[in-house]
Amino acid sequence: MSFEPGDARLSAAELVMMVEPLDDDGADAADRFDWQAATAAADCLALYLAALDHDGRLAENEDRRIVCERHEDWVPIHGDDAEIVSGKHREPAYGSYTTLNKLFDDGGIAHLFLRWLALDEKPTCLSGSKTPACALTLPSTNTIAGVL
Repeated sequence: MSFEPGDARLSAAELVMMVEPLDDDGADAADRFDWQAATAAADCLALYLAALDHDGRLAENEDRRIVCERHEDWVPIHGDDAEIVSGKHREPAYGSYTTLNKLFDDGGIAHLFLRWLALDEKPTCLSGSKTPACALTLPSTNTIAGVL
């Protein structure tokens, strides 16, 4: 016995599994978040590894952690030190940033800079990307600060 979409005998669950989706946008979005989560997890594992003593045990009085979605995508914290991290997933078809404005706006550098200012310029900052992010020859930092 064969069933086709439109057959009243099919349940909602059967239809969900039988009918091919019109698009797969959700999988693309999930891939971007998976990359970001995996990268944050790698930072977490690096913090853990650094917290081990020479016998491979967690050293006493360690204060290391990852905070997600606070000020930026994630923040590795060790004692009083923090690094705000912006992780960007770019579609390969989009290509590299070709102007400073695109790098600052679309690439999130301006947002990262404003967060750094709001945090009294104390944390270090990192902007990471799954794909090559920049095809620019960057000017001196004085020029960049002038643009921001």
